[in-house]
Amino acid sequence: AAAVAPGHAPALLNLGAALEAAGNAAAAERAYERLLAADPANPYGNYNLGRLHHAAGDHAPAEQRLRQALRAKPDFADAQVLLAAVLEAGGDLAGAEAGLEAALALQPGHGGAWYNYCEILWKLGRPGEAEVALRRALEADPAHGYANFHVGRIEHWRGDLPGAERLLRTAVRVLPGFVDAHCQHGEVLLKLERLDEAERALRQALRLDAHSVPAWYLLGLVLRGMARMGESLAALAAARQLAPQRFDLEPMELLLLTLSDEFSADQVFERHRDYGARLEAAVA
Repeated sequence: AAAVAPGHAPALLNLGAALEAAGNAAAAERAYERLLAADPANPYGNYNLGRLHHAAGDHAPAEQRLRQALRAKPDFADAQVLLAAVLEAGGDLAGAEAGLEAALALQPGHGGAWYNYCEILWKLGRPGEAEVALRRALEADPAHGYANFHVGRIEHWRGDLPGAERLLRTAVRVLPGFVDAHCQHGEVLLKLERLDEAERALRQALRLDAHSVPAWYLLGLVLRGMARMGESLAALAAARQLAPQRFDLEPMELLLLTLSDEFSADQVFERHRDYGARLEAAVA
């Protein structure tokens, strides 16, 4: 269609979208540039090209395209949201805040805008307002993976373990590759004494990232709860070896050494003395 009608904006817009979907960002960019050569004010062409510039880290041309999109279509909420992300990337938090407020005035049920607004408010040192925005994001989009994760963390911290577990279960379903969500879910399941499920969650985290210190440490606690002492010690040792500078990881391992038949009293004593010497050297 674009070959038959080289200046036909809908054909070029859809061609660009198809090329993006096929993974060819460079060809998509050329299609959008052809569109804008024929129709410089086209809001969707400017928005899509701005999005590609933003994804490539080219903030100045991204901002220029998005502002052009908004001049042509002032009620373009998604363009406001993306412009805010560009301004945030450039360090303009006040501009990003204003942009997201404008987007939410246009579209109060925009879950992504609420989530981004939460992040900006947190960076501006306004945690109470950030939590309100985070909960609005979840209300607007109950399947928002990151909103479920962060509200789940808050409920965990506040002691609502069943509520936290439900939210974190959604987070890992929506974001199956998000290691931190699996770790948080595993920790909550541990506290709920659902140890088999906790082990599965933490082993999934380790399949995704074998160097996750929290996953190894929490797995050690889960295995301890299941009286699998040898496996527990191995998991705790893995966490310690990955983060040797962290003294908080070692005391549980030292405690379990005193309950194991595999180590002599002298070996256990030596491990405790070594820990004390290292701790004293680091924190006199």
